[in-house]
Amino acid sequence: MAGPPSMPPLGDPFLLRSRFVRGWTALLALAALGLGRPARADPDDTERRTASEALFAQGKLLQDKGDYEHACPKFAEVTRLLPGKIGALLQLATCYEAAGKIASAKTSYEAAERAATAADDPRAATAHGKSASLAPRVPRLTLIVPPAVQTLKGFTLQRDALDLGAPQWGAPIPLDPGRHLVSASAPGKKPWSTPVDVAEGASVSVEIPPLDDEARAALAPLPGVSAPTPAPAIHPPLIPASGGVRPWVWIVGGAGLAMLGVAAGFGIDGLFAKSALAEHCGPDYGSTLCKETTATYDPTADNARKSRGLAVFVGVGGAGAIALGAAVVGFASAPASGTTPAGRVQVIPVVGGNGAGLTVQGGF
Repeated sequence: MAGPPSMPPLGDPFLLRSRFVRGWTALLALAALGLGRPARADPDDTERRTASEALFAQGKLLQDKGDYEHACPKFAEVTRLLPGKIGALLQLATCYEAAGKIASAKTSYEAAERAATAADDPRAATAHGKSASLAPRVPRLTLIVPPAVQTLKGFTLQRDALDLGAPQWGAPIPLDPGRHLVSASAPGKKPWSTPVDVAEGASVSVEIPPLDDEARAALAPLPGVSAPTPAPAIHPPLIPASGGVRPWVWIVGGAGLAMLGVAAGFGIDGLFAKSALAEHCGPDYGSTLCKETTATYDPTADNARKSRGLAVFVGVGGAGAIALGAAVVGFASAPASGTTPAGRVQVIPVVGGNGAGLTVQGGF
């Protein structure tokens, strides 16, 4: 019976060479597959680099023209798109320094120094030297907030529209030279603000004053109820008056004369009635009413005429005399000439049990 086929010994040179060739062939095939697929670049990184190169070139042109106001923001955007780029940070710092923004320049030099130190770049020494040379020129502003103001609910402190948290209160904060706006506010308080001019190397302190209470707003109308619309103001027209006499003087004077005329008429009629009563009742009846009635004479009508005439004469005549007196005063106090606003006058008759009269109302 035939036994199993004999296996070649492990140390057979032919077998070892065959295995070596097959292993390297597999490795070369895998390498070929890997090299046949080139690595794909990150599209976002490519776009950032493309934009940064364009912005950097634009910034250089503007800086060469001395337009630092528009050049520096270009470099700042490059440092945002490509954080930690030493060249962009140094270029931004140089732009800020040329523009007189000493604090911003020092901050950018320090950022460039950190990035260069981490990359073991020799430009770290240059950035450090520039930052150190600017340190004495950086101004500082200290904003002092009294305890009574600090405890205000919702208190907010700002510098150039930038909110400043409590850790910055009372601390000397570096900032660029120039004019800065400091403002403070709190709910229910009137806002406060003041401009502050800070020169190179200066240290300036500003204390925030107590905030005044804000005036209470008008109460809002109830839901569903519209607020009443105020009536438009009525301004009397200007009427030129002869000799500067106000119109109400003419009106009151005329009314006074009219009332005196009415009073005179009723008074005369009362005298006629009194004469008729004296003729039929005798001259000795005095101020009493005549009560003697004959077949040809009834004193009732004459009694009423006499009483009415007396009442109207006293009431209306007195009112007319007052009105006429007021008109005389108006004439006497009127300026020599001028234009005065027209007045509004109402003459209202008043009749009572003991007499009658007229009431004058209006604005003069």
